[in-house]
Amino acid sequence: MPRPVRPRGLRLRVRVVAMTLLVVVALSTVAACATAPVSLSLRPGAVSACYRGLPTARAALHETSAKLKGVHRIPFDTLHKRFPTFAMPAGDDDTEVCTFAFTGTFRPGQVTGAPPSSQGPVAVVAVSSKKLLLVTSWVGNSLPKALGRRVA
Repeated sequence: MPRPVRPRGLRLRVRVVAMTLLVVVALSTVAACATAPVSLSLRPGAVSACYRGLPTARAALHETSAKLKGVHRIPFDTLHKRFPTFAMPAGDDDTEVCTFAFTGTFRPGQVTGAPPSSQGPVAVVAVSSKKLLLVTSWVGNSLPKALGRRVA
């Protein structure tokens, strides 16, 4: 069975489209290789070091559908000035805490370390950055301004 004959203009257009796609893929590959690689900083003040405390923060929630919205590492003194009732766990001499902001539906008594009657769509869990112990938790309707900006 003979192949159907295509008009000459159609073959030319197919070749042009194929060559254009090849050039786009090649340029995309070159651009991707030319950019600086993404790396996590492991210097002592880096936020990435806080991710070791994520299991502790998640365990305090008792809510599997909560979504992590942000992680901040801040001096404990800053947290203590804004919330004077917060205290480091006994035996922990850490000077910084990692705060984890979560969104979800948090009912009274559901978040360990938060006041038993607190409820809302936002939970913030503070974990000591060295020993990874739960410092405190907070539940409310919006993220506190003191915890909304990155310090370190």
